[in-house]
Amino acid sequence: VTVNDVTAPVITPPLNLTQPNDPGICAAEVILSDPIADDNCEIAAIENNSPGLFSVGSTTVTWTVTDVNGNATSASQIVTVTNDAPIINTLTGPTGPVVEGAEIFISGTFTDNNLASASVDWGDGQSSEALVTGDALSSSYTYTVPGSYNIIVTLEDACGEIAEGVIENVEVIGSSFEGFVKGAGFFQSPQGAYKPNPHASGRFLFGFLVKNRERYDHPKGGTIFFFRAGRMLFSSKEYEYLRVNEGEAIYQGTGRVNRRKNVHFKVTAIDGQASNTDEYTSDAIKIKIWNEDGVIYENDLTEIYAGHIWIYPYTRRLASARTVAPETYQEVDETTPTIEDLISEYGESNIMAYPNPFNESINIEYIPLMTGRTSVRIYDLQGRIVTTIFDGEVEEFLPLNWEFKPDEYLDNGVYLLRIEDGLLPQTIRLNYHR
Repeated sequence: VTVNDVTAPVITPPLNLTQPNDPGICAAEVILSDPIADDNCEIAAIENNSPGLFSVGSTTVTWTVTDVNGNATSASQIVTVTNDAPIINTLTGPTGPVVEGAEIFISGTFTDNNLASASVDWGDGQSSEALVTGDALSSSYTYTVPGSYNIIVTLEDACGEIAEGVIENVEVIGSSFEGFVKGAGFFQSPQGAYKPNPHASGRFLFGFLVKNRERYDHPKGGTIFFFRAGRMLFSSKEYEYLRVNEGEAIYQGTGRVNRRKNVHFKVTAIDGQASNTDEYTSDAIKIKIWNEDGVIYENDLTEIYAGHIWIYPYTRRLASARTVAPETYQEVDETTPTIEDLISEYGESNIMAYPNPFNESINIEYIPLMTGRTSVRIYDLQGRIVTTIFDGEVEEFLPLNWEFKPDEYLDNGVYLLRIEDGLLPQTIRLNYHR
């Protein structure tokens, strides 16, 4: 009697498993459990094709069970090794402007268990490797050319995963930073520049005078912006730095937008008449205003529509020396423009009345330019008071608005809205038609 075993073993492979990569490599050493095997005779061998060190990703392991009579059965198990991309947790750099030729330092922290490299692009065409110690990185650099630079830190792990972080707008100023910039006028602000009201566009009035001397701790002067379409009034007398380079001036500081204080801003001003400025032939300006919540206002570099910008450096030889003809400098006085000057010169107003003409009602909006008593009244053409909209104390920069609804006895015709606030009395013609 011949008995033959033709029954293959029964195999149940281990469960699929997932495991993170081992530190420092793009793989993991995985210890596999044995499968469950059964046979009507004796099991001779249990084998697999495990590589021992599993690369990141999914690998299929084939298990084979063979009995003493050579019958074999195979089954598969999937082993997955994961890898988390690097994460930059913190990144810090200079908190203010740095002088060309001075060494700057950056540092940061990150999360990753197999970092392969950390590099720094300094934004001026140069890059270098960062020093990595544990989960911290650091590096240093010396800029030789004034400008505004974005520093990009790039982390790459053993699997080729990348993380980037940016330190924006590192200002490098010239070793000779004494200078003077003055501007007054307006430009056309496009839609999208004023973030709280992206649809607002129109005249953006600016006035500033900022100067820096070696004996100053910080630049001095004043800045005022008025964007009526956006109901925005900005002022500042606090400055961090001023950089003057021939026909270009950049300065930065803090101020207030309406009632919001501690707002940061940066102005880039171009004097198109400066003799060494080839790129620009007209005066131009770029303004950025922001706080911890994000950007409030930002326009691209825009040619001004009316007004002037003057820029010149101070020198040790002279009290002042402009980059344009000396006779041009004689026309520039060191008086800071005021909002009253801008409104008077460029015909803008801090009060709005709409719709005009009106029938059922008219909205009146007013931004006070100073704290004090203000009256807002409507008169007829004979000088008689029709109604007093407001008569009381106002707070500087606090926008106010009212709605006037005429009664049934008010005749159709032209009326005068008059605002008296101790500065510039203003009158607006109103057309009423029921």
